[in-house]
Amino acid sequence: MGLRRCVTCTFTDVRGRVVVGRRRHPKRWELPGGFVEVGETWHNAALREAAEEVGAKAHSLQPMLVSVDADNGLLCVTYRGRLTNPSHLARETKEMSEVRLVTTDEAERLVAPIYLQRVKIAVATTLWIQIHSGAKTLSLQPCTDRTAHSLFES
Repeated sequence: MGLRRCVTCTFTDVRGRVVVGRRRHPKRWELPGGFVEVGETWHNAALREAAEEVGAKAHSLQPMLVSVDADNGLLCVTYRGRLTNPSHLARETKEMSEVRLVTTDEAERLVAPIYLQRVKIAVATTLWIQIHSGAKTLSLQPCTDRTAHSLFES
């Protein structure tokens, strides 16, 4: 059986604040994201999930991290993007009981370590590859192969 494909989105505003949401179930703070639907591109899934979960519309969406979680059967691509209009963020959505723009320091207090690492990588300039077992990172390496970047772009 193959890995299930998912996306995570790290959106920032012009002040460098990051969008986070508090899931209704399980009740925890996370980055927006979810599963890639059949026939959907990675890029389009990131745009859809951001709109559904936090009401975000972004531009300059770029893949920044590819994570493999073999224990949970997941292959996840984290995208970063700039919010086009932060005032359009939802206050809450069907999936999130609360949506906020937070500083990196605030994110450290709110989100799980696995998501915090994604926030920090989102400010990087290259694609990263991560292998993890649940919340424990086993390997984290920068990817210098331009071909790998093209797999997850629009």
